[in-house]
Amino acid sequence: MNDSLNISFGSTLDSLNFFKISTYCNTLPENTFFNFTTFVTAMAVLILAWTNSDYKYKFRFQISFIPPSILLGMVFLLGLATVVNDYVHFNFIWPYSTWQLVLSIILLLLIFYWAFSCFVRPPKFRWYNHSRFRKVFQDVVFRRNYQEIISLVSDFRRSIQSIIRFSKNEYEISETKLSEKEKDALRIIDLMGNDFFAKAVVDVDVRVAVDLFKEAKEKNKINHEMHVFAGNFITQALMNENSFLYTEIKYTNGSFSYYKPVIKAIYSDYDLVHDIPELLQPHYSLTNQWNSLQIKAYSSILLECLKSFLGKWYDDFFFMRKFEEMSTLTEKVRKLNDYSGELRNCEEWCIYKEVI
Repeated sequence: MNDSLNISFGSTLDSLNFFKISTYCNTLPENTFFNFTTFVTAMAVLILAWTNSDYKYKFRFQISFIPPSILLGMVFLLGLATVVNDYVHFNFIWPYSTWQLVLSIILLLLIFYWAFSCFVRPPKFRWYNHSRFRKVFQDVVFRRNYQEIISLVSDFRRSIQSIIRFSKNEYEISETKLSEKEKDALRIIDLMGNDFFAKAVVDVDVRVAVDLFKEAKEKNKINHEMHVFAGNFITQALMNENSFLYTEIKYTNGSFSYYKPVIKAIYSDYDLVHDIPELLQPHYSLTNQWNSLQIKAYSSILLECLKSFLGKWYDDFFFMRKFEEMSTLTEKVRKLNDYSGELRNCEEWCIYKEVI
């Protein structure tokens, strides 16, 4: 009986020895360099960096090549493997120290991927992330958090070319069946028409609008969503006295006022303005009560567009309507009959002078 028990116990030990698993001791081996404590410390540092980072880095992480849910699952499995490796020192295939090395390398690769996606080469609007790109941007716009929107403006400039490539013009929208990525591209352009985003483009990086209009015209992808953005864009530019319009019409701003880079990039192309007339159509709420400085800024872009119109033969009344709208502003000049102060201090006189 005792012999049979010894044989059974010995075979059990042999089977355990086959997997070379050593039981856990109260003290860790001397060669321990990556255990669960180290993993938790690394995660705490990453969480702290994530919490204090700008929203644009969180946005980049959410639209990266590997979905965040998969990355978080990999981190969970890595932590679980670290706990198991601490509790039962694996010697299967590799020794315990080698397992620590493998787990630490996996953690370094995950950290490198996060840093690479957020800082080195941020992701753009692509076939693999178009749905996540649209959902995240839609959430930001619906929350109407202006600071978050400002953080995303520079990232959008990198994706403009891809968004336009996947979008469609008015004819293609009505005549063809759209794929999911094409629907997401159109939805993103529609969300860009939000007044908050247009204001952020004017405040932070007006090159987003320049690239959007130029790329859409070059690829023949002008659609209704772009008209909405153009109307909000020019309205916000006229309302903000620190925008590119006022910067480029002041003679004290040196090369900006001489070359007018943004005004010329958009309004020196009459074909572009003809296709997107909202570029010269600010909201009625503004035109109904604008001041002389706003009229001066609007006149500068109108004249710039007129220069590119000369020599072209278009059978339309575009400029006739615009100049007629400007002429109606002179109706306020009759208020000068009741004005007794200096004319240079009279807003109606300044408006009349700018129109003339």
